[in-house]
Amino acid sequence: MEAFSNIFSIKLTDFLNSTVSTDVANFSFNNGNPLSDSITYKVQHYMRTSAGDRNKNNDTLLYQQKFSNYFSYDDGSAELAWGLQGTFGAETAVQFELVKPDTLRAVDIYFNPVSNMMSISNLLFGLRVWNDGGGTPGSLIYDDGNSMNRLPAFYPWGPNIFVRYYLNYPLLINPGKCYIGMKQDDQLTLNIGFDQNTNSQSKLFYNTNGFWANSSFKGSLLLRPIFGDSARAVGIKENSLKDKEYIIYPNPAKDFITISNSSKSKVTSIEIIDMAGKQLTILNPIQNNIFNVAFLTEGFYIVKLYTGNELLNTQKLIIGRHD
Repeated sequence: MEAFSNIFSIKLTDFLNSTVSTDVANFSFNNGNPLSDSITYKVQHYMRTSAGDRNKNNDTLLYQQKFSNYFSYDDGSAELAWGLQGTFGAETAVQFELVKPDTLRAVDIYFNPVSNMMSISNLLFGLRVWNDGGGTPGSLIYDDGNSMNRLPAFYPWGPNIFVRYYLNYPLLINPGKCYIGMKQDDQLTLNIGFDQNTNSQSKLFYNTNGFWANSSFKGSLLLRPIFGDSARAVGIKENSLKDKEYIIYPNPAKDFITISNSSKSKVTSIEIIDMAGKQLTILNPIQNNIFNVAFLTEGFYIVKLYTGNELLNTQKLIIGRHD
């Protein structure tokens, strides 16, 4: 069943009878730059007051309208924690609708740091994507390799921090409705942030007994699918001169990779890290500059290059075995 953990409540005020400026017709997305994947508009609403109003310092309402490369129903702030309890393998799904084909790369999730977060920090879950089954989740089109091996990351109280969980491989999704979410491995509640101020109740579904049901709570889950043509790992500086000293090829790779090294420092080992930040293994070369990666499943990885205990460089690696 669904469960809430109450944090605090915020009242929302709607302002009526506003007037839209004629300048809105002159807006252009990012000054016409088609290469940017995000932009923020600063929006100002002015209240019309009488000539006798001596204090006009409080007649303006300001907010920022953000457009980014992710889908989101929430406003970025969690007033509650939402989760499923009492059932092993419970599933959560949020409905999204695409107007054209796009590639799903990752899912951002905000896990609430509730009072029992230490006891649930080891709860495993797996990402899931379903097609449309006539208004509810249908058949699976992605299931993390039928495994649940991801861990929730909880941060201290303060700004709501989303954690990015990359899919094992980019998933092309056709236009229309799809459902993106997760499956948990325990009957304890895995708390996800819940926004009370924006209501997408009709888009939130859960499955605890073999049947999908619509959420009974009004609000929006802090779960955001990330779309786009490329995936970038946070914290990796691209196109630097040092990066060009080390090249991994082939990339995408199937079974073996070779590290081309124009530097005097020899690569004696590599560390493989998945896109959730989990260390998978440390490899030594089977021959000079050649490493065996046949055990890796298809997807995106981070590769750290070492000489002894010294970190030389960090690269991205794609494993793809489709002909």
